[in-house]
Amino acid sequence: MKKLSMRDRVRIWNQTYKGKYPKMMFDRKWLYGVWYCGTDYRKSKYYGQYPPHYLTRLMTLFPDKKVIVHVCSGVVEKDITVDIKKELRPVVCADVQHLPFRPNTVDLFIADPPYSKKHAEEDYGTPYPTMYKTMKSALPILKVGGYFIILDIRYPSYRRKDGWGLVGLIMVVTGFAKVFRGVSIFEKEF
Repeated sequence: MKKLSMRDRVRIWNQTYKGKYPKMMFDRKWLYGVWYCGTDYRKSKYYGQYPPHYLTRLMTLFPDKKVIVHVCSGVVEKDITVDIKKELRPVVCADVQHLPFRPNTVDLFIADPPYSKKHAEEDYGTPYPTMYKTMKSALPILKVGGYFIILDIRYPSYRRKDGWGLVGLIMVVTGFAKVFRGVSIFEKEF
């Protein structure tokens, strides 16, 4: 498969979901959009799991990526999962700050960490992986042209001189009176 540009990814997404969801947009070298993922009323497998249909939509944007790592992922049924809690049975049990992957081997790094220190400690009983530390851990293991994706309630600060380029922002809405979350997408440029 040829290397897909962000414009190609938006085109594929819009064709896949034509008439079902609002269109994604591409402008000034990055994509943006709003995803209403709804509320999942079924019993959760894991507190803090991805919103309903989030991962399916995300993978529609990245059909060409093969080596995919989910950190702070809880329960995900495919790809390489990394979590500090071994009872969740991740493929790799590790702290996000100490990832045991070889450099330049990952195509797509997807993170959904706890949104605050209090949230990490009280709800998960784990140390808080800051966005900065999570991005710092992802950088060496991502291939050049690989993507770092983080779902959070804040937009992460980043430095272009570290090799990051912002390529997308998506707002995620999951229902009435719920906190908006944002998907920030960065490409490893060098």
